[in-house]
Amino acid sequence: MISATKNIIKSTFIFLIFLCLSSCQDENIVEPCTQMLLIGNEIYDNYPDDQLTILDVTLEGDCLQINFATSGCSGNSWIVELVGREEILESLPPQRLIRLSLENNEICDAYIGKSVTFDITPSRVSGNEIILNLDGWDKKIVYVY
Repeated sequence: MISATKNIIKSTFIFLIFLCLSSCQDENIVEPCTQMLLIGNEIYDNYPDDQLTILDVTLEGDCLQINFATSGCSGNSWIVELVGREEILESLPPQRLIRLSLENNEICDAYIGKSVTFDITPSRVSGNEIILNLDGWDKKIVYVY
């Protein structure tokens, strides 16, 4: 009887550890923003504009995640920036033009996807909302802060 009770306690303990480990792992952990949105007309006009395809855009708080793909070898040498124009388009809410800048010197036939995250707080203007129009993405990004 004591042996059976010990086995039940042991089994329960192992089950609880397994339950905690499996439920404590959040598969939807959002990576912190790794880069900052750069604002400036000269930056917007002159930063590299190599070809890419935007696959998905997600806004979580102040962090904009952009998934994109293009040809290359590994993507390790790519230089990626999010750049925006200084001018604000007068509308309610106001709007700003932004684009993903890519410098890609890789000459390979592979099609590689990459995800990058940007802190978009520099896009804020007076008020608490702005629409970001991302070049190559047909949906408006409504940033509420």
